[in-house]
Amino acid sequence: MKRVGTFPNKTVIENQYQVQKYLGEHDCCEVYRVVDLNSHELKLMKVIQNELLSEIDIDLLEEKLHQASLLVHPNLMIQSELQNFISDEVKYYYFLNDYLKGESLENLAERKLKLTVTESLDILLPILEALEYLGHHKKIHKFIDPSYIYLDYSSEKKQSFLATQQNGWPFFGGGL
Repeated sequence: MKRVGTFPNKTVIENQYQVQKYLGEHDCCEVYRVVDLNSHELKLMKVIQNELLSEIDIDLLEEKLHQASLLVHPNLMIQSELQNFISDEVKYYYFLNDYLKGESLENLAERKLKLTVTESLDILLPILEALEYLGHHKKIHKFIDPSYIYLDYSSEKKQSFLATQQNGWPFFGGGL
């Protein structure tokens, strides 16, 4: 993993997002925590590494991200459409997620081997509601493991969210 991303801290992208921190690489993306200069909200920006663009079907990715961006539920992580910008005459593709102050269920499970029944239900019931919503919209999540479930610790009550994608790429069966 690179220790420094392409875009240093304080870089402004598209006159809208300011890089706060490079978080590392994930699949074929550089991942940044950015702040939206208009709304002041934190976002997770995933910038596709240009040297890997030849291995990606951009049109398919654009369609998948568009479909995922249309799904709105309180327990689904928000997914943006594929966007692009030009920096130093180089075109970059990126997409955004809301930034959560927490961790994945996978990371929690690595730290804590057992959860109480109450903790488990608090995490899983909202995820089941999100899955019911996806099923109602005929969007079937292919499979779920703890890396798809994210926990947000920013409010009094821990909230759980289902990512409609994994490692930056949407994974749905049936219609999406």
